[in-house]
Parts: sequence; C-alpha cells; structure tokens
Amino acid sequence: MGMTKLLEFRTVYMRSIATAWASQAFQNKLIADPTGTLLDSFGFDWPWKNACTLEIRTADGPQGKFEWIDDQWVWSQNLLDSLTMYLPLTAPSTDPNATAMALADYYRQRPSLFSDDWGTPYGPTGPVTSPTAPGGVPLSNAPVISNNSGAPVGGYIPSDDEFSAFNVVLLSALAKAWKNPGFKQTLQIDCAAALHTIRDYKMPWNLTIGILDDAAAQWTPPNASASPPSQGQSYWTFSKLNKLTLYLPTKPSNADAEPVALATYNATGAEYPFTCCC
Repeated sequence: MGMTKLLEFRTVYMRSIATAWASQAFQNKLIADPTGTLLDSFGFDWPWKNACTLEIRTADGPQGKFEWIDDQWVWSQNLLDSLTMYLPLTAPSTDPNATAMALADYYRQRPSLFSDDWGTPYGPTGPVTSPTAPGGVPLSNAPVISNNSGAPVGGYIPSDDEFSAFNVVLLSALAKAWKNPGFKQTLQIDCAAALHTIRDYKMPWNLTIGILDDAAAQWTPPNASASPPSQGQSYWTFSKLNKLTLYLPTKPSNADAEPVALATYNATGAEYPFTCCC
C-alpha cells in the first residue's frame, strides 16, 4: 500500500501555492479547475479520479483568513481543510453472508485514503484498467503554526499508518451503520464522535471529516443472475465521489517572507495532503 502518489501531490501542491502567490491569473485558474491546472502546469495527473475530487479555495474572505502574521501562520477554525466522504450506509442485503462479502469488497476497492490504489474500480471481470470517474472563530483564538511548532506527528517522512488505521475503523463504522440506524445517523452528524466509539479511535488530523450517505451505491453479488451480470465477480459501483477541499494560504504581505512561510507551511503538514496535523 504505497503512498508515492501522495508525496507527488504534496510536492506539486507546494509549487502551486508558490505560483499562485506570484500570479493572480494562475490562482484563478487553479481555483476554477484544480486537477486540470495541476496537469497542465506541472504534469501531475490527479491519481484518485475514481475515489475523490479536489477543490481549492482562497483563504481570505468572510469566513476568515489563513495568513502569515509576523513569524507564524494563523488561520480561522472555519478554514480547516476538509474531506467529505460518501459511504454506502445502508446494508446491500439482509443476508449476513452477503453483507460480509460486500464489506470485504468495499475494503478491497478503497483500502486506504490517498494510497496509490485508493479507488480501484471493479467490474464483472475484475479490476478496470482504464477507469473513468462517475458523473468564525476569531483569529486570536485560532491555532498557530510557527517556526517553533516542532516536527509533524511521526516526523517528516510520510507514513500510511494513520491512513490505514482510519480505514480499519471506517470499515467497522460502516458495518455498525448497516446494523444500527442510530449509529448511522450519528456518523453523519458527528463523524469524529461516532468513530471514537470504536476502540476509542481519535483522528490524528486537524481536519474536518464529514460522512454522508451514498444511497445510490450498488453492490453486485457474484452470480450470473445479478443485474448487471457479475460473471462471478462481486463489486461495488459508487455514485458519488469523496471531496477533498484545501485552502490556499494567503500570500505574505512581505515578499521576503514567502520562502520561510512556504517552508513552515510544508513542515507543519508534511505527512498529509492537507496542512494541519495535531
């Protein structure tokens, strides 16, 4: 379960921030078409087309700011990067054996967030080789990133341990939601609180994660009479993609501070595609 593509994205995103600071036209293009701009400008082809879309917003508006003040980054809690996940929260079958198989298929197709094989699509004959995607907290109370913040959790070398742990808990939550309507509702209202009920799990990221129901997701059982025919292969067909929303940090008012600001931004969140980790 490699994380090479995540590293590539991290590098390209840092270049995008620097370029956006230098060019308003590039920033406008990046916000209007994030993945297309990353491909056109840096040759980076968004690798998770079958699992997640990318949204980039400015961090200087009525909802708050994300800016470099003196020697540190300060941002509003309203500007936390976010991941919205659409999960099939209704059991695809009343047969426990079939439900277990469906859960295993989900884990096979979406094994870990931002791993190199995250979102591998399946069809009647197995993996699809040429996939296509389906259609104000005051600043004074905000967390602070500075040169004295220290290394990210786990160091500067990206690790998939946290992502793997999250997916194990997420799979447990999915199974629990299929059996318990109350938990299903809680999962959609307060994802962090719901996941904490599973072995006291606590998300390691300062990131807003929301879970919504992909009610149109379909599980195809492994039998020839299935519709569509499965040819012995069981698999999920998802109707909604997850969405990663990132906020561009505001350009420092002092151009001389830009290299330090960019380096500090990168060092604080080096393990993740988003910037803030606990």
